[in-house]
Amino acid sequence: MSEMIERVARALESELADWFEIPEQSKPQIARELARAAIEAMQNPTKDMLDAAIAYRSGIEDSWRVMNNVALGKNPFIFGDE
Repeated sequence: MSEMIERVARALESELADWFEIPEQSKPQIARELARAAIEAMQNPTKDMLDAAIAYRSGIEDSWRVMNNVALGKNPFIFGDE
């Protein structure tokens, strides 16, 4: 299991508790499956994501953040809680 899948799964698991009545022992596996599906859906960036990454012209880590901000509908050039 990749670190990113585990990160996303932990975030989803906390949301699952708020939205669905799922047996506690099932939540980690369901969260991992949902995390994998979410990450796979983002495997190919959209044109807007690529355009933002090109416009930012920074390192790969910042380009990743810029593209994810676009995917989330946020200002692509503001990171974190800024």
